[in-house]
Amino acid sequence: MFGIIEWIFFDVGSTLVDEHLVYEHIFRDIAEFTKLDYTFIYDEALEFYKQNKKGDIELGIKYHLPKRKWYIEDEILYKDVPYCLEILNKKYRIGVIANQSLGTKSRLEKWGIMKYIDLVIASAEEGVSKTKS
Repeated sequence: MFGIIEWIFFDVGSTLVDEHLVYEHIFRDIAEFTKLDYTFIYDEALEFYKQNKKGDIELGIKYHLPKRKWYIEDEILYKDVPYCLEILNKKYRIGVIANQSLGTKSRLEKWGIMKYIDLVIASAEEGVSKTKS
């Protein structure tokens, strides 16, 4: 069965890249803007996530917040990603399809993994996005 697989596609957020510090930063911003306790905001976000909703976005709607900043500088490549991609790249073509901001390919290059990736399709650059059905 695996002999017919030619491509493996990855998402970026929470797949190749650990975004937990980004979300912590966003929740601190929301707490500061709303003058509410960080723990309260964090717990509210978790409740939205449990409903399969994006907690940070739902909090923005609930509290009528301006568009939130995404802290790219807080993103961390998971430590085993380069090794994993290096091994997979020997047998498969590797692609990335992700809802990401402009500069996705540059960030992948910065982390040293673009050399293993054959195709990058990022929503901001392509004018499309992945949706849940």
